[in-house]
Amino acid sequence: MSLDSSISGCRLVQTGGEASVYRAFHGSDDHVVALKVYKARRAFNESLIQFLKSGKHPNVASLYATGAADGHTFTVSEYIRGVTSSALVPMPPSVAVHLLRGVSAGLSALARAELSHGDLNPENVLVRSDASPVLIDCGIEGLGAPRFAAPERFAGKAPSVKSDLFSAGLLLYFWIAGEPLFAGEKFESVASQISDVDQCDVSLLLHGKGRLSPAALGILDPLWKGLLRRDPDTRFEDFDELSEVLEIAEAHFSPRPGSFEKKEADLWLSALRAQVAEREAAVDKCTVTEPLAVQKKSCKKFMCILAASLFAVLAAAGLCLYLLPSGNVPVDQVGAKMLETSRRISTEDSSARNDVEQKGTWRGVLLGAPTPVQDEKEESK
Repeated sequence: MSLDSSISGCRLVQTGGEASVYRAFHGSDDHVVALKVYKARRAFNESLIQFLKSGKHPNVASLYATGAADGHTFTVSEYIRGVTSSALVPMPPSVAVHLLRGVSAGLSALARAELSHGDLNPENVLVRSDASPVLIDCGIEGLGAPRFAAPERFAGKAPSVKSDLFSAGLLLYFWIAGEPLFAGEKFESVASQISDVDQCDVSLLLHGKGRLSPAALGILDPLWKGLLRRDPDTRFEDFDELSEVLEIAEAHFSPRPGSFEKKEADLWLSALRAQVAEREAAVDKCTVTEPLAVQKKSCKKFMCILAASLFAVLAAAGLCLYLLPSGNVPVDQVGAKMLETSRRISTEDSSARNDVEQKGTWRGVLLGAPTPVQDEKEESK
């Protein structure tokens, strides 16, 4: 895919240590898409790519194209008008369970294709203004976000349905409590806490926060017992089983009209819609940029520098061939002149290249993006 011929009107949505994301137009019909430009080469699971391109699921963002430019991988995918779930906590239990049902449906679709997400965390779940969740950034190669990883992932095991189930439990806790279940600052501390998950009484921790009634804690308890277990074999069998338990929990949590729970859920939904509108307005204000157009312009300037350097070297070589037969200049002096010319060319070439980089034109957006609209997400690969 040729990025410069199909993508236009890029506006920055967010940037982080791994990549920058833009809202852009794709193709002649100006279809709105999400352009994600990684800061380094990245390999993708080909089976996952084919699934995301061919299978449309309401809870999984579709993928339109992948490619590479100047050593940087990029993806063009469905643009979700929503905000990350991390910006919406703490949530009423009824809302959190509802969202997890949607996430579970998306993960179940992946599982049927013998695929898994691999990095299920609050940043990788976008929520639309109608409170429907959408999974993004499927198919992580490394560990993913440590605070939301399953114990076996720390041992180097590949992502699976079972590891995604564990991450779903940590995600649900985060949504309700407003903070990670395992909040250590050091990697080793988080890994140790997750390894000892069987010793953790999640219901007791939530009770200590004083936000949930004993009845609500009892409704959630089967979820913790089926998700947050160290041994993968003791977790739910699959996402179909999880969905059944979530359906029962959602029915129990369904708020009555006029109740405090209903008012709480309505306030949350209003806040969600306001955040989505604010996010889109902020993106609208961002300067339009063309990543590859900037890159091509910079490459042209750099090629001119290289051409000038090559011409100078050839000229020096020509002078050497001309002078040596005539005997007008000693060989040692010719050698010195060529060395001096070579050093001067090298210095000028390096200086010019550095100047281009410092002015922000070399590689353009692919290496440095404008100020982000959203905070960088934390992710460990």
